[in-house]
Amino acid sequence: MTKDLAFFFGKSPQQLLRLITVLSAISSLLVLLFFAYASARIFERYVIQAAELDSVALSHLILALDRDLLMQPNELGDSQLQVHASRFDELDQALLPALIPYDILKIKVFDRRGTIRYSSDRDIIGSRDAYNPRLENALAGHNDSALQTKDQFFDLENGARFDVDVVETYVPIINESGQVVGSFEIYRDTTPFRDSVLQGVALSVGILAVILLCVFIVTYQVVKGAIARLSIAQLELEHQATIDALTGLNNRREILLKAQKEYSRYVREREAGVIQPLGLIMIDIDYFKRINDEHGHPAGDAVLCRVAERMAEQLRGYSAIGRYGGEEFLVLLPGTDRQDTQQVAKRISEVVKGTPVVHKGVNHCITLSMGVTWIREDEVSFDTALTRADDALLAAKQTGRDRVVIVN
Repeated sequence: MTKDLAFFFGKSPQQLLRLITVLSAISSLLVLLFFAYASARIFERYVIQAAELDSVALSHLILALDRDLLMQPNELGDSQLQVHASRFDELDQALLPALIPYDILKIKVFDRRGTIRYSSDRDIIGSRDAYNPRLENALAGHNDSALQTKDQFFDLENGARFDVDVVETYVPIINESGQVVGSFEIYRDTTPFRDSVLQGVALSVGILAVILLCVFIVTYQVVKGAIARLSIAQLELEHQATIDALTGLNNRREILLKAQKEYSRYVREREAGVIQPLGLIMIDIDYFKRINDEHGHPAGDAVLCRVAERMAEQLRGYSAIGRYGGEEFLVLLPGTDRQDTQQVAKRISEVVKGTPVVHKGVNHCITLSMGVTWIREDEVSFDTALTRADDALLAAKQTGRDRVVIVN
């Protein structure tokens, strides 16, 4: 469960939207496939039931019109199934013309033991259909129907038909006393219904597909809007988590993360035999508390923002600067050696000192104290280098401020 949640929550909003879209499409496809299958089974069941009703009605009609050809009374006065071979032609003449208009392809008459006593197919008369559960169900007094597709089938007129759908219905033959004395098996051609079933299924699936598509479009637009708002909120949260709200620079957490990444890269390259220098500058605005005390915090905020802007302007694109805390800043200079690091520090100091920060008509002349160092080849952690830069900054402040102190 935890892994599943991590899989979803680890996605960006755009990835979640694509994932939701794919899952919705797959779900809709599965729904349509299931609905198509269910619809086909429903229509098929309807065809079977309709064919069964017709077969039952025909069996009753046969017994009503041709009872004397199929049934004979016994000594107890009950009718029993009894068909003499001498009357087969007479049965053919009576039954076949009446069955053909109803798309009946074949008819069989079974006795209680499952022996075929009459059929439109003379070749099978006298054979026994043993172990036929559907016939046994009919001999127990129940109608039993099933749809089958035949590659080839011979009809009542002995004509060959190909690729036909046939509903086979077993109908029990019941005498006057309510006894089951045999069973009909009637084959009804339902091939003409095949196209109707397919059209019905296609229409039903098409209607459902349109409904699902409309629901999907509406849902997609709603989710897309929510995802867009979520993306904006996520960007705002990321911005708040990484950017100092006042100066717009990296906050303490973010600049230290970048510093650790730069140090890790430095270590990898050092292990590969490549030394890429990494310079550090710790900066403090001199007498910043005095500005807050004498001119108020809005003036202090204005000074922080303007100084931060001027410092950032002096850095290359792959350098990084962040507000380390209060009026302190940390500068990372990847690929910068000792001489270049000193020049960057000097340039920042001159730019900031050269132009006062004006706030509400008051000129604030700003100077900076700086501690400069760089990663040593034998450096065991970034924290040791950061401590050296911090110590250098402290020395700059203790020795009069407005200066750069370098520590190897």
